[in-house]
Amino acid sequence: MTVSDTLTLLRPGAAVVVRTPTGLDHPGTLTSVTNRGRSCTVDMKPVEGSAYDSPTGLPVVWPANCVRAAGTTLATATPVEIDTILAALDERYRKAHHRLVLALEVLHSALGDRRSGSKGRGPWSMSEAQTLEAARRSHRADPTVLRGLDAHTTANTELRKITQEQSPYLAEWKRRGGWSRTFLAQPDRGTGHAHRSEHCSTCHNGPQRTRLAWLTAYSGATEEQIVRDAGERACTVCFSSAPVDAHRRPSRMTSRSEAAARKEHEARELEKTVQAATKAAKAIANPDGTPLRVTSGGRTETIRTARAARMWLADAFETWRPTPDDTAIQQVAAAVAHKEGKTSQEAIEEAKTRARRRK
Repeated sequence: MTVSDTLTLLRPGAAVVVRTPTGLDHPGTLTSVTNRGRSCTVDMKPVEGSAYDSPTGLPVVWPANCVRAAGTTLATATPVEIDTILAALDERYRKAHHRLVLALEVLHSALGDRRSGSKGRGPWSMSEAQTLEAARRSHRADPTVLRGLDAHTTANTELRKITQEQSPYLAEWKRRGGWSRTFLAQPDRGTGHAHRSEHCSTCHNGPQRTRLAWLTAYSGATEEQIVRDAGERACTVCFSSAPVDAHRRPSRMTSRSEAAARKEHEARELEKTVQAATKAAKAIANPDGTPLRVTSGGRTETIRTARAARMWLADAFETWRPTPDDTAIQQVAAAVAHKEGKTSQEAIEEAKTRARRRK
């Protein structure tokens, strides 16, 4: 069982076995997973006669596909473990295929090829094979074509490599006669249904293929377990034998991207709550809740924060020396007192003290 592109199978500190380039297994302890799961560092245990001892005590970096959990083999791996790796490989394959398509787009355009259709969205006039052949003939004269060929070769090599990595896991799936799998549709809006395969008749019926999230946590689960968690999201075509009330229950099934989106939404809502609470803590109003509008010297102003109210009182006693029973003074002092849990006289005395300190 390899570490591959997943962090769910092995954790730092786990006992692992490294298959060295000489074909020998070398024990060690997983230190960390790096490069997005494609490599990992292993603290190699000393083995007599091995060239891969780490006398300095520093971890050695290994490709993920050279490392497996100690005591774990593909034949004993669970459906969840195998499908977790396959799902990560599928994601790598999808990205590599996207790079391949982009490289072909560059080649078609650089060679002057055109798409059919009124809006230029139809197929290219040249096939993939024709495009590559034309590109190989003209790449010396056009650097854009050369870059496109290099990108196509790199992506194609990556696809073949990933296919080889997938092979043993797919073979093990077939050897066991397969097991249940769950795929959750990911529409742009709303929530999608849970399907038992990627080939449900309700999927891929629009102009673009349905985006599906492979929920590997349910690999090997019974239909009862899947439907229980999927609830209202369970596809009635894939799970037609499920009880009617099972399709009415709230769903407990979610994809990683949905969970991340929910966390982001909750974080934004929490931030709004904190901002509102902070604003409320600074705000001030009349004791009856109405805005604190003060008229003094023929001018009316609205005081919005407690700090501004305290400053207003101090400024008043510093500049125009009002009497404590002045209407405006009493109004602001009452608001400050209500906000800070003190008496109006205490608020006035504190304002006088601030005014004296300024001199």
